[in-house]
Amino acid sequence: FLNILNKLRIDNHKRLTTLIGQRGRRTPLVTVSNHCSSLDEPLLFSALIPWPILQWQLRYSLCNDNMFYVLGPIFAEFFFYAARGFPIWRTRSMDQPSFKEFCDKARKGGWCHIFPEGRIWQPWKLRKEGRILGPLRPGVGKLIAHCEEQAPVVLPFYHTGMHRVLPQFPNSRKQAMPPKTGNEIRIRVGEPIEVQDL
Repeated sequence: FLNILNKLRIDNHKRLTTLIGQRGRRTPLVTVSNHCSSLDEPLLFSALIPWPILQWQLRYSLCNDNMFYVLGPIFAEFFFYAARGFPIWRTRSMDQPSFKEFCDKARKGGWCHIFPEGRIWQPWKLRKEGRILGPLRPGVGKLIAHCEEQAPVVLPFYHTGMHRVLPQFPNSRKQAMPPKTGNEIRIRVGEPIEVQDL
């Protein structure tokens, strides 16, 4: 979708693909990024993930419970679990079982992606509040702390344009469906962050 009906540019893509394919089997990979739309997770990663890829190299992600169960538990079971997604309840603590299971995947050397903002922040909302990013939540620190045996590689990336693919209505959490085409999407993959000394 991003490559065909929109225009996609990825800076430093090799930095991510190298970490996916060449890190040790027990080395956790934690990617973090800003969050602009409900389609960030499926569309960005369909463009970022190199093919072919081994089963153990695929990423795990979190999805808020409202979205996870929007079409019922059977759909969630077949779609989100198959896509390696875990439901997260914003009203519960980080000790909830699904977050612990997500952390356990990283601890065992998996690739886990997390949005530190914890919710969608589109540019109009950031401008309104005078921000560059939304407030960062403690989930990333908790995820890193769970990787006790082997420090993870933490790789940030920042993307722009997804707010045009699925715009959010001001003063509402609803987004304008269907997804829009003809937009420019840019993903900038950053430098790995060392966390061994934490």
